[in-house]
Amino acid sequence: MSFAVTSDPAVRARPLAGAVAVMAVIGLVVRLALSRAPLANDEIWSLDNLRPLAHAGRVLWGVSHDNNHFLNSLWLYFVWPWTHDSTVLRLISILSGAALIPVMAALGARRGTVAALAAAALTTLSFFQITWDAQARGYASATLALVVAYAALERAWDAPASRARWGFAAAAGLAVFSHLASGPVLVLFCFVTLAELWRRHRRLKIALDQTFALFAPAALAVAPTVAVVVAGYREMGGFVVGFHRDFAAAHVVGAFTNLQLTTLGLDADSHALAMFGLLALPLVEIAAIALCVRPERRIAYATLIFAMPVVALALRVPNTHPPRYYFAASPFLLLLVSEVADFLWSRASVSRISALALVGVLLVGDAASLAKLRDGLAEPWSDAFAVVSDSADPRLATNYAFNVGRSLAHYNRYLGKPIALVADADLCRQRPPWYVAELRGDAADQPTLTLGAPDCALRYQVERVVGRFTPWQSAWALYRLAESP
Repeated sequence: MSFAVTSDPAVRARPLAGAVAVMAVIGLVVRLALSRAPLANDEIWSLDNLRPLAHAGRVLWGVSHDNNHFLNSLWLYFVWPWTHDSTVLRLISILSGAALIPVMAALGARRGTVAALAAAALTTLSFFQITWDAQARGYASATLALVVAYAALERAWDAPASRARWGFAAAAGLAVFSHLASGPVLVLFCFVTLAELWRRHRRLKIALDQTFALFAPAALAVAPTVAVVVAGYREMGGFVVGFHRDFAAAHVVGAFTNLQLTTLGLDADSHALAMFGLLALPLVEIAAIALCVRPERRIAYATLIFAMPVVALALRVPNTHPPRYYFAASPFLLLLVSEVADFLWSRASVSRISALALVGVLLVGDAASLAKLRDGLAEPWSDAFAVVSDSADPRLATNYAFNVGRSLAHYNRYLGKPIALVADADLCRQRPPWYVAELRGDAADQPTLTLGAPDCALRYQVERVVGRFTPWQSAWALYRLAESP
């Protein structure tokens, strides 16, 4: 694409705006297409939390659960009674993901046209972003609100007395209302602001005064969400965390490496790329921040990309094993890459080739990851349960009751003829004709399973595998009873 040389900024902006609009439409279509899959376990969990509520106000103070993302939960509460369509249930996330594309382009445009186009393109197909944009959860709207908040914050750094601080406050309030994990990110925004203003003025008092002026309205905007969390805690007698896993440094590092690879379209299942993501990619990012980024964003990139896993390691925080806990780092990583592309483009023609290659390779990787995701969605868990439901004896057992049990209850209630879940203790006595096994490591390659005590061993053969290449749901296999060896 060529841009005409003109003195009129509005004329220069037209081709860029048109290109970004096209990418936003492409991003929306991709997200809509992937939203046709059946609900994942955590989405079903959200509905289970909402089902007993007597009125909408109870969504705010009658759940008190870490899976209650207020904005998304209110949408589900009002929509679920009149439609169970998965795309409609996920509409807030889908629209938020598509809206993020022009917002990222606007942030990139502060560096240059190439950065704007790269930021929009990478956001359009980012595998990590799309996995949350196609789910009825709060991550997509929280990501959009946080990026809008950061964009307003940058404008406020340049003009502390401007109206940008009110835009920052509104976006901050929406971010926390979308997902409580936005709260720690806003704290990082505060530290970034203080450090950036001190860098600019070299006077701590000015930095402190301006930081307070910027964040006082944001604190007021966040206060209503904090109030309903406290009210829920008092009403329900505590705050429930649905799943707990003890701290392990390997979990933190592995999850953050996964986030970086999937954000950039690199195959997280590749051992070679995993080692690259673990050992080399952080060093490449640090070098890029030091050499390719303008000074006013260096502190922000270094903090917002790396601070969350560092804090999790330092404080030994539990439950930091899924990549989603570092979700706010993803858009800033995309923005960093877009600025690197702009930096390369501004140099010699060879560097321009490098810029195109950088963005092109990442987009191709994203497309490959999305193709694998599409193939994984071709065998949904609901179809696997339909095989059991339509059989002569619809009973199954599982080694994965934590998730399968909830999905099975949802299937029985809304999707098909009831399936009976046999307890592990009754496996030998009832001899269920079906078995669901979670796939971990080598288990994914087992065509048969032998279960039960030695005197009643049951042999099962694999029927189908579901959830493979779908990051929001663990892969599991459906087995059929073959014989008793």
